[in-house]
Formats: sequence, structure tokens, C-alpha cells
Amino acid sequence: DPRWPEYRTALTAAGISSALGIPMRAGDDWGAVLNFFSPSTEPFTEEVVAGAVIFAEMASKALHLAIKIAASDQRGHDLKAAMENRSIIDLACGIIMAQNRCGKDEAFEILSRASNDRNQKLYLIAQSIVDRVAGPPPRAPHFED
Repeated sequence: DPRWPEYRTALTAAGISSALGIPMRAGDDWGAVLNFFSPSTEPFTEEVVAGAVIFAEMASKALHLAIKIAASDQRGHDLKAAMENRSIIDLACGIIMAQNRCGKDEAFEILSRASNDRNQKLYLIAQSIVDRVAGPPPRAPHFED
């Protein structure tokens, strides 16, 4: 196809004379193409194209399922991290409440202001407060051979 001379040059250099691209669709937010290549200059037959379309449809379903599983797994990791971060933020708020004799909302406001003023994530500010009060985490024991 003369529309893509660089692509044609790269394929020819790789010994490919024919290419067939079949679109894969499994959702509204993504798309892909399944490419088939041949060293022959003969065009792909209707039978081969029909088989490629069926294969692409099945591959689309498998890819869609893999993406859903990966997204679900990522959400699980994100929720776990959010829960861990929330615990540190709550501890930091408790420390601020004790030090300033204030309520939870005011303590969170102090923490938020510090985050904005220092241009650091809220979690990192909270972690530094907890670390400062609790001390450094204990070192793992070192055993000599």
C-alpha cells in the first residue's frame, strides 16, 4: 500500500511481502489490531481472511477478559494501599490531636495544610509524624554465619 512507504520498507527488509490487519474490539475504551504476515506476494484468500477474523474475535474476548482481571487485581492493590495509607493518616491525626488538644477535623486540617505548604503527599507527611513519634522501625536481626 503506497500510503505507508516506511512500513512497507520495514516489512520488505524483514522478508514480508503481504500483511493482513484484523481489528480487535472488546470494549468502548480500547482497540487493537491482530496482524498476519506472509512471505508470499499472493493476497490472502477469502478463506484465510475469514479464519483470521474468527481468530481475532476469539483473541479479543480473551484479551478483554485478561484486561478485566488485571484491572480488578489493580483495584485490589489500590484499595489495600489506600487502607494502609488511611491507617497512617489516622495515627498522625491522633498524634496531632494529642499535641494540640484539638478534634479530629482540626487535626486533619493541620495535616492537610502541612501537605499543601510543603507540596508533599498527605500520606508522606503523616508517615513522617508517626515515624518521629514512634522512632525508627526496628532493624531486622542480623545473624553472623
